[in-house]
Amino acid sequence: RLSAREGGVVEALHVAEGDKVKAGQPIATIRLSNAIAMGDSYAALSRSLTEQVAAAEKYAASQQAGLTADRTRLAANHTSLGRELAEAGKRVDLLVATVSVQDGALERSRRLLEQGALSQRELETQRTLLLQTHGELSDARAEVLRLQRQIAETDAAVSALPISAASAQAQAETAHATLNARKAEA
Repeated sequence: RLSAREGGVVEALHVAEGDKVKAGQPIATIRLSNAIAMGDSYAALSRSLTEQVAAAEKYAASQQAGLTADRTRLAANHTSLGRELAEAGKRVDLLVATVSVQDGALERSRRLLEQGALSQRELETQRTLLLQTHGELSDARAEVLRLQRQIAETDAAVSALPISAASAQAQAETAHATLNARKAEA
């Protein structure tokens, strides 16, 4: 019966099959693998896998921290945009009221022009002011629409955060399970 004190790779055989050997006679040269030569290979593999699990958990934690920071940033952005939208809405309301007043003033000026109490130039000045106010109102409404779009985009980004968080968690759990399976195999 043959046995070796330690495992390794057979480098050379010193006898052929069927040769007679004496007790204690070397029959083969065995080269120890680096892991075996350096100590317990299972312990080294176990440490490596444990470090990989820790790295996966650290990565998941950093992803979660990043998502939390994103959530905070998006909430602050949403609040700021909401304030801007409220101000833009007030500006639209003010310009609508201004247009109404200017429309009434223009209509009075037309009657005064017909009665000869107002010059054509003064009437044109009021028309120009009304057109300018309409332009400002159009710009203010466009600003409201822009802010509403940005708020909707921010809301969509906030809605996507749980999906990103779930994805990061799933990646960490998959890495953890894979490494634990490898550890169990070792």
